[in-house]
Amino acid sequence: MQYGCVFGAYYLAAFLFSPLTSKCGGCLGPKTLCIIGAIFQAFSAILFGFLKYTDDKIIFIGMSYFLRFLSGIAEAAAWNASITILMTAFPTRMTTMMAWTEMSFGIGSCFGPSLGAFLYDIGGFGFPFWTVGTLAFVQSLLLIIAVPTTEASTKKSSSIDNSKSLTVKKAMLTPSIFVPFLDLFVSYLGYGMITSMLEEYLNYEIDVTEQQIGLTFTCLGLVYMVSSLSCGVLCDKLQRPGFLSILSNFVLAIAFTFLGPVIFIPIEPTFLSSTISASLMGMGFGIAVVTSFRRAQKAVIGLGFKEDWNTYMTICSTWSTVFYLSNVIGPSLAGGLVESFGFRVASTAFPFMYVLNGFINLIELLKHSRNEHYEPLE
Repeated sequence: MQYGCVFGAYYLAAFLFSPLTSKCGGCLGPKTLCIIGAIFQAFSAILFGFLKYTDDKIIFIGMSYFLRFLSGIAEAAAWNASITILMTAFPTRMTTMMAWTEMSFGIGSCFGPSLGAFLYDIGGFGFPFWTVGTLAFVQSLLLIIAVPTTEASTKKSSSIDNSKSLTVKKAMLTPSIFVPFLDLFVSYLGYGMITSMLEEYLNYEIDVTEQQIGLTFTCLGLVYMVSSLSCGVLCDKLQRPGFLSILSNFVLAIAFTFLGPVIFIPIEPTFLSSTISASLMGMGFGIAVVTSFRRAQKAVIGLGFKEDWNTYMTICSTWSTVFYLSNVIGPSLAGGLVESFGFRVASTAFPFMYVLNGFINLIELLKHSRNEHYEPLE
């Protein structure tokens, strides 16, 4: 329980702080906010390694919560600021740039645990944290040189047409912006189910080896990397990326149908069927995360909001708030369903959820296909 809460504190902190990053970015500028976030992430990792010298369990758990919470705040600051900088630097390839960051995240998810285990074998508990934290600190200093400064251009435009300045509240109250965020939220509820419950299900219900479990999650991560980057390139070229959102929900519905499988399909799960389903999930999650961002960004521009980094920062902070919220609720919801009904019954609810979500996206797509324009926010 405490182990899970320590990891949950990271997403909770990121969720709570994400809405504030647009305000912090407005005061500090994206570059400064990105560097500060990166430095705090590095020091959080380094300090975590020193917890091995703590003999008191209460102090160890308390400091674990604190450092993970601090790391979550730093992650929200660094991610939102970095995406804003990339969107400003590459205005014609915004989604591709965002997709590159997701692919980098996928690489870390695939190889991070193996690297951490390797470093742990060499130097014990603290060595992985000190090594990665030191590298992260050096990288954060390099950002001072590598990242362009955007503050000057923003000051020039800040006095123009304040009525069309985007806020988190406006974003959440505008249907054409809210629907992509809803798509992201629903999609990543399933991600919470997978990350928190799939390993236990494979281990005890299908009786696979640790190597097979690792292979299943590696396949999920690799497909996620490829699909997110491919989708990013496509979204920058497609007029209506909503088609890809519908595809992602369709893929996720199929994946969850055969993962358990659902209770009304009389077949027994196997390692092969679970791995194929996990791979399809990687595809669905990769498409959903990129298309939701692109659709929200496209809607914001279509509604006439200013195209500057203040707007981009607000898009990023609102998107990440929804993303982190789903990562907070998803594992908790999945844990409660699995504990009450078992994995197969719990996973049966997800295909219906994704089909419904797909229809919502279809209605939104058809609405804008007929109107050709976004309805302005009153």
